[in-house]
Amino acid sequence: MGAKTPKSEKKMKKVKKAEEEIKKNNSDSDDNVKKEKRSDEKKAAKKLKKEAKKEKSPKRKRTADEQAEKEEESADQTLEEKENATLNEDSEKPEGCKTIFVGNLSFDIDEGTLGDTFKDCGKIISLRFVEDKKTGNFKGCVFIEFEETESTDKAMKLVGKEIMGRSLTVEYEGGKKKRIPSEKPEGCKTVFVGNLSFDIDENTLRDAFKVCGKIMSIRFVKDKKTGDFKGFGFIDFKNTESTDQALQLADTDIKGRSIIVEYVGDKKKDTKKPEGCKTAFVGNLSHDIDEDTLRDAFKDCGAIASVRLVKDRESGKSKGFGFIEFEDTESTDKALKMVGTEIMGRALRVDYSGVKGTGKGGSRRRSKKRKM
Repeated sequence: MGAKTPKSEKKMKKVKKAEEEIKKNNSDSDDNVKKEKRSDEKKAAKKLKKEAKKEKSPKRKRTADEQAEKEEESADQTLEEKENATLNEDSEKPEGCKTIFVGNLSFDIDEGTLGDTFKDCGKIISLRFVEDKKTGNFKGCVFIEFEETESTDKAMKLVGKEIMGRSLTVEYEGGKKKRIPSEKPEGCKTVFVGNLSFDIDENTLRDAFKVCGKIMSIRFVKDKKTGDFKGFGFIDFKNTESTDQALQLADTDIKGRSIIVEYVGDKKKDTKKPEGCKTAFVGNLSHDIDEDTLRDAFKDCGAIASVRLVKDRESGKSKGFGFIEFEDTESTDKALKMVGTEIMGRALRVDYSGVKGTGKGGSRRRSKKRKM
């Protein structure tokens, strides 16, 4: 084979150069693809960040509403504590006592259920259901006699145990109850009423207490999950003197049950106002109230910037509380003087928003500072 001519050498150089350019272009193309891919990833990341920011706001709003709901539920918790404290009062055991008194029972309870409840305490000799002498109806209490005196001590540990929706009261038969006298909080206008029949209605309770004075509102406490009545509630009076008369009705028989009556303290007495607060929390509202009615009730406190009723996300119905934002902070001080004012048959609860437990203003502002 002969030597390459200068012409063929030039041609080979051109081919080689063309190959190098193709490789370079391919390399550049790969780099461009990588850059485009990185660019797309950056755009996707930015989009996700934007979506996350959008989601933060409703989350904070939901949290604020849930915290505000705690304010509405605080009265229920106070009453439950009061109920449990009353049920857990001890009684002194008479020497050699073998019988206990069990109260606050469901009218539908039977011997089998009671026997199962107390069987681990010891051998039961007898069960005696207490009945009304006139009607013969069960009064919601029994006497249980054990074979051994030690069994009554074990039975006393079942105080507060829930059976058929009611928390048991347990005492030694013949034992003197160590009841601590209820101390009346200054200016108290509300009483706790416990051991109520599940069949009681507002009119029956109102009739029983109407001799004490003008009643502003009655609220029965219900189970938060089931909505069932829990057998206790509270009554708001117009005057503090009415609560003294109400306590005289303790142990009165209403629908076959001896009722418990106690003073209820004002948990918000020492509330401190957050600096610059312009929003008031308003609770115990009628579920039928509208923003115009609430605005009209507080119009004399000052210029109102906005009114917000907190509603259930599913049903859209009012949850019985809301917020009023004023133009200036002094208006909230006037708003707090509206505590106990009756609107649509309910005595209002009013507090500064931003106080622990009320939710809105302060809590929402703090949430912006949190690192997510």
